[in-house]
Amino acid sequence: MLNDDFVTKSKEPVKHYFDVGNIVITDKNGKTGFGIRVAINDNNGNVFKSGATTIDNGIVTNGFEVYDSASRPAESLATVLMHNLEYYHDWETNKLYMYYDGGNPGEVFEKIIVSTRGNCIGIGSNTVLDNVAVMQITSAHGIAAVAWDYIQRKDADEKLALDLQPLSKADQIRWMVTVEQVERKYEHQKSVIAKLAKFFAQHGIKMMILKGYGLSLNYPVPNHRQCSDIDIWLFEEKCAEDGSVERYGVQQKADKLLHEHYNIPIDEGKHHHTVFYIDGVMVENHYDFLNIHAHRSNRDIEDRLWQLTRQPMEVVEVDGAEVYLPSPDFHALFILRHSASHFAAERISLRHLLDWKFFVERYSAKIDWMGLFSFAEQMNMHKFLTSMNAICISKLGLHKACVPELGCDPVLVERVWNEILQPEFAEPRPRNVGYLRSWSYMFRRWWANRWKHRIVYRESLFSTFAVQLWSHMLKPKSLKL
Repeated sequence: MLNDDFVTKSKEPVKHYFDVGNIVITDKNGKTGFGIRVAINDNNGNVFKSGATTIDNGIVTNGFEVYDSASRPAESLATVLMHNLEYYHDWETNKLYMYYDGGNPGEVFEKIIVSTRGNCIGIGSNTVLDNVAVMQITSAHGIAAVAWDYIQRKDADEKLALDLQPLSKADQIRWMVTVEQVERKYEHQKSVIAKLAKFFAQHGIKMMILKGYGLSLNYPVPNHRQCSDIDIWLFEEKCAEDGSVERYGVQQKADKLLHEHYNIPIDEGKHHHTVFYIDGVMVENHYDFLNIHAHRSNRDIEDRLWQLTRQPMEVVEVDGAEVYLPSPDFHALFILRHSASHFAAERISLRHLLDWKFFVERYSAKIDWMGLFSFAEQMNMHKFLTSMNAICISKLGLHKACVPELGCDPVLVERVWNEILQPEFAEPRPRNVGYLRSWSYMFRRWWANRWKHRIVYRESLFSTFAVQLWSHMLKPKSLKL
């Protein structure tokens, strides 16, 4: 077990594990290795139980050896950790466990760095990074596989190029293993999407994908866009009096069908969507597109999104199943609000920016930019919108012709960019500490992020705080303790 005493020995003390993302290990000869995370693939989450299994990591390398970190029973810690430097993070008890057959890792290795979930560091101009650092940073931002594609490009834009050391064979293997894991997870998600779409189609229900997989189709290499859960909106259609197609959600009907046919438990403890698991993948089944209880302006944006569901949708085939994608105008507004909300509440990653960049590159000509900007201005999101556009142009290579000239504040743009790389409020969220300490943390984060609130929401700070307090009281499970 890695306890507080052990981590302190690493000369890089970590007070809170939060959600561990990466572990970098240095032996006494200066060689670098990596922890291999083992997670449980079970509908009930991060728990040991009969019948649960671990997620299949495939062939991996820890920097010292290569082995098959295959799926295995997750009945106890002894069955979960079986190979050197595999680790398991139990966030319920806030403990981190690692397997090593050569003795106590704290005594065997010279240094161990534990990286919690979130953004790692900020990158200034003329920064020289070694390959391990670049891999850690891009992994924390959910773009390790995309970064690998970029590094492999011989015609890389000099403006975006990093001064990297030549990739060693070990570095290449480690990075390629990470890319393979992203690809395997992506294919697994595709199979779940296809399974759901086919099941619902049998009952006359159509399935629209929000974010995630739909946005991956805009990437140069779609299966290198890292995905987490699956967001869906299930609907049926009818012709309106004016001859247009009218769509209406059937979330309750769909959840009932899933429960009846597969006995899948449905979590109704969240606002605007229910939650269930299919083959270990979390699915959020939306009945509202936004949480209308969190911000009053969300109701107006929700109404606008519902109007946009009447626009023609794009149909794509996923493993033989028909899946629907939102119209460009719908997705532009939805992505904007989703990113803005996460930015104001906590943080967004480089993946959010790349989602926007590649989406705009593909659909720019089909987006009603003046309509989007005008509505964003009414909702007080226009400064965030223009900042995202400016960052994508200046930092990520989006062509200026893809977006209209809407003006922006250069000082604000730079602050938003720095916030994405290195948040001003970086205190980790406490886990399993009860309501009082959780509320205290949320208040400190909310107060520190008030400048972000002012470029995302039209409501006052204190009005928002009162509304969100009531929102959590309505759905206590929405508060993560």
